[in-house]
Amino acid sequence: MKKTSIGGQAVMEGVMMKSMDNMALAVRNTKGEIVMTEQKIAPWMKKNKLFSKPFIRGAVNLAESLTLSMKNLTDSATLAGIEEEPTKFEKWLAKKTGKSAMDAMMPFAVFFAILLSIGLYIVLPALCAKLFQLFIEKGFVVNLLEGLVRMLVLIGYLAIVSRMEDVRRLLAYHGAEHKTIACYEAGLELTPENARGMSRLHPRCGTSFLFLVMLISILIFLCFGAIESVLVRVATRLLMVPIVAALSYEALKALAKGKGKCIAFIRAPGLWMQKFTTKEPDDEMLEVAIAAFKRVLEMDEEDEQARLAAKAEKEAEKAAQEAENQEEIPAEEAAEESSVVETVEELSNEEPVKEEV
Repeated sequence: MKKTSIGGQAVMEGVMMKSMDNMALAVRNTKGEIVMTEQKIAPWMKKNKLFSKPFIRGAVNLAESLTLSMKNLTDSATLAGIEEEPTKFEKWLAKKTGKSAMDAMMPFAVFFAILLSIGLYIVLPALCAKLFQLFIEKGFVVNLLEGLVRMLVLIGYLAIVSRMEDVRRLLAYHGAEHKTIACYEAGLELTPENARGMSRLHPRCGTSFLFLVMLISILIFLCFGAIESVLVRVATRLLMVPIVAALSYEALKALAKGKGKCIAFIRAPGLWMQKFTTKEPDDEMLEVAIAAFKRVLEMDEEDEQARLAAKAEKEAEKAAQEAENQEEIPAEEAAEESSVVETVEELSNEEPVKEEV
């Protein structure tokens, strides 16, 4: 079984694939053609050594993923030629900012997405916890029920969204991404026929990460005891988001590498939730995902060849320098010997000094 760190994201009419250093975005445009963009990327973890440390990299990866995801969605819509008539507000905002309507609206979309997440997964469960406190005195039980509400809200949201027609196509591309990666990891040739037979569920998926976030948040907040104030409850949950994300990221990496019945048991709920976030793709979708994956593989191979060439050149320069140094040593020794010989000859040619009696 092959191993790869390449991951991806479903976008508008396509798939993004990325490794640690390279990214390719492939979409099928309105003409039915596969078009692609590619770029070198510099992960935040590489920009600062502190960001790559365990229990820090999780929060950093979450922030970077959210930023990159929103940008990829915008870029894919443009690349695919998907155009919608901007609203009056979008036109006004585009004129004021000097950007396209889609780019101008992106910060607002991110803001409202974060606001919605806070409302659904933090404020709503906190309000439910306040209601539970009317009937239950033990803080441990209230916190447990709050966590279960949060989990149910997530599952319900995914179940509802996955039934929307516009979203179903995006989820099918998500399935194509998973099948392509699984096909490569199985050591099979990357073709739609081979990828079609792969599972659309993958242990490294972000959906599994969401499940772990919910599970770990329940375990952490069980230790907080009773909190009467809704505002204090919401504040503590918000402050713990980076820590929960960090622990969840480390857990996801461990589960992705682990084997055994216990690991499979822990993975199972996250894989089950992927049935909401992925759909079966058609062959055209698989072709797009494979095109993006192959390009990232090629870019990584080109980087590796360039690295080996640079290493070989450096070693050749070092060997040449050592050879040059070796040649200089005999020359210096020969010069010293010649100097000694000349000195001896000069002394032998001198007339002997007569001693006076």
